[in-house]
Amino acid sequence: MEKTIKIEKNIPIPAARAGRASKYPLADMEVGDSFSFPASRLTSVASMVHQCSKKTNAKFTMRGGEINRCWRVE
Repeated sequence: MEKTIKIEKNIPIPAARAGRASKYPLADMEVGDSFSFPASRLTSVASMVHQCSKKTNAKFTMRGGEINRCWRVE
């Protein structure tokens, strides 16, 4: 037996949930600002940088070594 889906009208859309606060200050950075992070967080930081770049068109670069660092460049 097939169930039919009932169409409902005038159901308000719930407010969007705010996402989790970022561990990294990417959205607050100005050109020339930077922050350091441990090598164990490289993948996480790279992912957040990519997401922030897509949303804001800001440009970042990262360099590693003894100290890993992320800079906002544009």
